[in-house]
Amino acid sequence: MKAMHTATGETDELLSAELAVEQSRAELNRSLRRVSQSGERLLNHVRAELKPGFVVAAVAVGAVAVTGTVIALARRSRRKSHWFAPQQPSTLGVAAKTVGLWALRLAARNVASAVVARLEQPEPHAPAAPAASAAQ
Repeated sequence: MKAMHTATGETDELLSAELAVEQSRAELNRSLRRVSQSGERLLNHVRAELKPGFVVAAVAVGAVAVTGTVIALARRSRRKSHWFAPQQPSTLGVAAKTVGLWALRLAARNVASAVVARLEQPEPHAPAAPAASAAQ
């Protein structure tokens, strides 16, 4: 009889240990879900903070490119109609071209990173796996 009482005690201990493991697993899942949501909120906040900066940078780069183009066109229009020997490129023209190419590279890099970020985002219509398993 004493052997049966000991076996029942061991069974109770096993059941309580299994229950503790299940509770720990559930708490870990909740904790991981909270961390994931917190990371997503932080990412969205950083994006919202940086987006106006990117817009201002794009406007500034566009203004510089337009200014360089206008200066180059103005210099060409001032030339006389008769033929002159080719001249060395002006420092201002070289600087405008350099700034324009730099702005073009920056814009291309920003567009490429935006496309990559958009492609890495999961589709919003995809069902969330943890929410489906938590509902059961």
